[in-house]
Amino acid sequence: MGSTSAPRSISMSMRAGGEGLRAFASLGAAFSTDGATAHFVGASVGGFTSEVALPRRHARIGAGVEMAGEGRYTLRADHEGAFGSGLETHAIALRAGIRF
Repeated sequence: MGSTSAPRSISMSMRAGGEGLRAFASLGAAFSTDGATAHFVGASVGGFTSEVALPRRHARIGAGVEMAGEGRYTLRADHEGAFGSGLETHAIALRAGIRF
């Protein structure tokens, strides 16, 4: 299956005291072709077809916030989604980081 994406994103940030708070958002679109043929490396016979029921076009959105402490710590929360004809997916993530 081939695909092409045309992402667009926006970002804004603000600081309060010694900590930084950054909000971000993204907006994009994905365009796909039908099906794909795959095979295992070294297989002596043809391949197989893998099909996934996805719309040919769908929108992708994302938004979140990231907070950076004075030291080396960060905390990030974000949501990503994909929406199209018969498609609605959501992913929510919470990440903590330590710079070293």
